Amino acid sequence: MTNNVFSADFQKIRNSLPSGTEPPDNGDMEQRVAKLESLAEKTGERLVALEKSSALILQKQEEFARHFATKADVEAVKTAVATSTSTIIKWVVGAVVFSQLIPVLATWLPKILGPTP
Repeated sequence: MTNNVFSADFQKIRNSLPSGTEPPDNGDMEQRVAKLESLAEKTGERLVALEKSSALILQKQEEFARHFATKADVEAVKTAVATSTSTIIKWVVGAVVFSQLIPVLATWLPKILGPTP
């Protein structure tokens, strides 16, 4: 029943409007539409600028991505570090052992070789 009352009220208002002319109280509608159209143009220009910026960002990202390390690069570095580490450990252990042998050799060599003339 509420729908019928609403429909009837709507019909009364519709019938009271003059036909063939602008709706009442909409005299500034053209100004409002013009304002919306200019806003739409500005929005379109901003959208084009954003698209250009995003394309430039994607291009820069692709340039940076070319310089990123690959899995093969990371594995090569891991292998090089492991090899270097084992080599350094061998040299350090060798140097420590040799430094401990120098005093022993200094005391044994004269005994082994005999007195120097």
